[in-house]
Amino acid sequence: MYEKELAAYFEAHKDEFLEDLAVLVAIPSVKTEPSGDCPYGRNTAKALSQSLFIAEKYDLYTENWENYVGIVQIEPGRRMLDILAHLDVVAPGDGWEVTKPYTMKISEGKVYGRGTADDKGPALAALYALRAIKDLQIPLRNGVRLVLGTDEESGSSDLLHYFSKTGPAAMSFSPDAVYPVINVEKGRLSGKVTGSFAHQQILEVHGGHTINIIPDSAYAVLQNIDEAKLTQAASSDQISYSLAQTDKGYKLTVHGVSGHAASPEASVNPITALLQLLSGCTDCEEIKSLCSLFPHGAHHGQGLHLDLADDVSGELTLSLTLLDYDGHSLSASFDSRVPICASRQKLQAARNAISAAGFSYDEHFVAPHAVPDNTPFINTLLDCYESFSGRKGQCLAIGGGTYAHGIENAVAFGCAFGDIDNHMHGADEFAEISTLLMSCNIFAQAIIRLCGKPSMILPKGRIYGTVLWLQQADTKDASPLFQLLSEAGIAAIPVIVDKNGETAENLEMVENVLADIQANGALSALPVAVSGIGYGGFIAGHLLARKNCFAAGAIISGLTNPATAYGTCKGITLSQNAISDDFSMMDYLSRLTKESVVYHCDDIHTPLLLLHGFHDEIYGFEQAEQLFTSVKERQPQSEIRMVVFPTGDDNLAEDPDCKEKYFEELISWFMKYLKGETHDES
Repeated sequence: MYEKELAAYFEAHKDEFLEDLAVLVAIPSVKTEPSGDCPYGRNTAKALSQSLFIAEKYDLYTENWENYVGIVQIEPGRRMLDILAHLDVVAPGDGWEVTKPYTMKISEGKVYGRGTADDKGPALAALYALRAIKDLQIPLRNGVRLVLGTDEESGSSDLLHYFSKTGPAAMSFSPDAVYPVINVEKGRLSGKVTGSFAHQQILEVHGGHTINIIPDSAYAVLQNIDEAKLTQAASSDQISYSLAQTDKGYKLTVHGVSGHAASPEASVNPITALLQLLSGCTDCEEIKSLCSLFPHGAHHGQGLHLDLADDVSGELTLSLTLLDYDGHSLSASFDSRVPICASRQKLQAARNAISAAGFSYDEHFVAPHAVPDNTPFINTLLDCYESFSGRKGQCLAIGGGTYAHGIENAVAFGCAFGDIDNHMHGADEFAEISTLLMSCNIFAQAIIRLCGKPSMILPKGRIYGTVLWLQQADTKDASPLFQLLSEAGIAAIPVIVDKNGETAENLEMVENVLADIQANGALSALPVAVSGIGYGGFIAGHLLARKNCFAAGAIISGLTNPATAYGTCKGITLSQNAISDDFSMMDYLSRLTKESVVYHCDDIHTPLLLLHGFHDEIYGFEQAEQLFTSVKERQPQSEIRMVVFPTGDDNLAEDPDCKEKYFEELISWFMKYLKGETHDES
């Protein structure tokens, strides 16, 4: 879709792109103390202002949200997709050789300078994608928004401000990592162990400076030392150490290999090694206890009984990265990256083990982040990546956190290759120009496919009718069903609906697709069915209540009554927009009832199939029961069929015990009402 036009456009505007990037790189947008209306300092605000100026220069719509974030859109209005990039950078540091940190230099197909890779280059690539779509007049059905943040490097409080004023988009990606798609990020458990004790032999112990970095050395100062015991303690793990006599006593320094706390296997931890040596050459029980909690070479929390793992996100990792003892008080901190399976209840084992050892414990927990794979959103990103990179696309799970962490249906997507060291956060940071231009193409194509006119999946032979398939962006891809429909001579049009959007906006979106069908010569005179899954079922139900133009309808694992789903289903929570000084829960639930499909059951006259799993926790099977009972009581002669799968959950299409019956029910239903073949009621 528009591949040649886009490629030519970006090549023609390459010099402009590099000129704009040089202007942004020249701004030292490192976070500083607040200044006036600049929450992160003058330079981050300047980088934001300059970026919005560039966007306005290209006739894009912009807003500055109090210098926390800026937004760029092709035109104002609601959006289906957010692209989350940031303009703040880390401090330049020392060791730059190719160029000065804030003077961009082009050399051998690369652009050097702070922010070229992280994240000004990728942010500008996304901006140029919007510019190209506007200039080439490529039509979009739904809006896309580029969000330019200014505090990613220091905790992402900019996004907290952003989401205090708006909800998440139906889909979001952040070009602040690597390709292909990072859809799973481990959670983070930061723990601090404290205690008080005195020991005549150990005077002080120190190691580490930053909680997420394993240091390259750690040391202890001892009153005296048994060198024979020290040698024996070091021999088992070949610990590298040096011993020197100082004015204070003997300084025992352990040498390790520094690295990121999220990847402890790639490092040698000098802090745990030092604890092992001290346990072997002193009789300090507190140190021995600490060593048992954090054994040297144990990277997966075994000493704290945290050895957890799952197939999606891998094993829990744990690194003791900070240790300080002044002869009286001890403080030790660890950084643990926890898999999806690590519930707060399971992590309680750490507190129990530390308390049993006689220490105090405090912790900070950030939950894991996981977005389902094999969804229309993820598959579209991977397809676009494969088309332009020539590489195989796949979903990745990482131990670190990205700008997308904690945001509903948000992933990291680009803007570099994982096998290339761009020196992010280091000296001579660079981005490859070819990769930035490729990203312009990838982002533009992803925007067009995700926000443009829905594709039609047409049978090769005779067409008997069309099924509108409504689903959320994070619902599993329905391609197997579309294939079966195609073989039966039925066309399918998948439409992504926004569960965070207004019902009226989603209905308008589907109305536009119905207009597309009427304008299509091959489909306009044929019957149409509407089917929805999850929140898509809610929109399908409203369409059936509002229009009598459909030959059949189907609601799968669907929401039908938000009022009864509230407090009982994971898919419904209290909207923050509903809370005000005069908020009334009864009024709120009354409004939800009037917005429900059940409330409009008298207006549903189309043959309707309801499929639901008994163990569905997103929208409980009672949702199907309520609509079935309401329609059947109000309209006894209505054509409505309900099938509840006793072992099923919200993913009937992939459940080995349910999927055959699931596909059979849907295909039979649509063949009966679109093709005229009889449905077997058995």
